Amino acid sequence: YKRSKLDEAFVCELYGRRADDVIKQMHNGTFTLDNELTGYNRMTYEAILSYINDMTKYDAVTAARTPITFIELEKRQTILFPIEIDGQIVKVNLGGTIDRIDKIGDEVRIVDYKTGSSSSNSGDCNVIDDVFNQNKIQKLKGILQTLIYCMVYSQLNPTCEVVSPYLFVTQNLRNKSSEFKIHSRDDEFANGNYLKVADRVREFTSATLTSIFDPHTPFEQTTNQQMCEHCTFAYFCNLQQKAKHN
Repeated sequence: YKRSKLDEAFVCELYGRRADDVIKQMHNGTFTLDNELTGYNRMTYEAILSYINDMTKYDAVTAARTPITFIELEKRQTILFPIEIDGQIVKVNLGGTIDRIDKIGDEVRIVDYKTGSSSSNSGDCNVIDDVFNQNKIQKLKGILQTLIYCMVYSQLNPTCEVVSPYLFVTQNLRNKSSEFKIHSRDDEFANGNYLKVADRVREFTSATLTSIFDPHTPFEQTTNQQMCEHCTFAYFCNLQQKAKHN
């Protein structure tokens, strides 16, 4: 169905007819959908089916206003991002797997799905500078990730005039007042068009990558211990234990 315009009726029919097939494919035969489905497998099935139904209803409402054109799903896209190290240009592979790319009218939507806490996956920020603030990045990390995806997609598709980042938080899909389009409350990024803040995102990305790859810049422990909660290296870093002793 790529590049096809899907209206409200088609979205409802498509998802309703294919829901079980999608779940089977996702689990690759881990369990079967029959009357013997019990325990953890039953809960997993019900949770996934609930997410699909909620997404169907949300997409149907959107498609009722303007048909949705699906461009890509779970598409890995990368670019070579140039930074300067010791006077030399170094190109860094930058990108990731974008959950969903679609188009509504003239707007290309870069969508990232989030199943975690809605408070840590909000698409709203006071000013765009908050996204680049190290003290606030933990709360706004979902926004930053999706903006990076927008940067990658825009570089690969330079003719697009409107590229908007979206966070689809599954916990909020049933809330009709939820806003999934990433935007800021200041005028600069109020309409959510990434291209309005593209230069800022590139500057922040360049500075961050340069600090990581520059051999003259030492790695320093963060002073924000919330950054340690899900860090793979927290055990080796031992920052939280040091804080307890101090």
